Amino acid sequence: MYAVSEIKEIEWELTTKCNAACPQCPRNNYGGETISSLPITSITLEQVKNIIPWNDMTSLEFVYFCGTYGDPIACPDLLGIASWIKENTNCTVALHTNGGLQSPAYWKQLSKVTDWCAFGIDGLEDTNHLYRRNVKWNFKFEIRRT
Repeated sequence: MYAVSEIKEIEWELTTKCNAACPQCPRNNYGGETISSLPITSITLEQVKNIIPWNDMTSLEFVYFCGTYGDPIACPDLLGIASWIKENTNCTVALHTNGGLQSPAYWKQLSKVTDWCAFGIDGLEDTNHLYRRNVKWNFKFEIRRT
């Protein structure tokens, strides 16, 4: 048994939406169609506020957005969720993404409400399409934190 006040980390999947169709992903059939039994949905900011007893989580240090069935960047409320957590807790906020969605302006906003981001970029220019299907290799953006 655990006490909510002792929880230090939360790993959270915010959505089952994803732009990619990676062959190794459990959300689709070997890089093809999304499996029919997977509900395509996302958590909202209001749900985040109500699902977790934030006031009781006095030891919480780290909130990590990841995806087994979806990419956190595909969650429509990600910016609001990350902002709310940063404003209402002392947590480190981080995420893992394939990096294949959103605009440079979005990424700049996200950099202000997250502490770090890991990008799953598999392969090289000539092989990335084998591992990260539907994700464009040609990307260029720069985020500088000051």
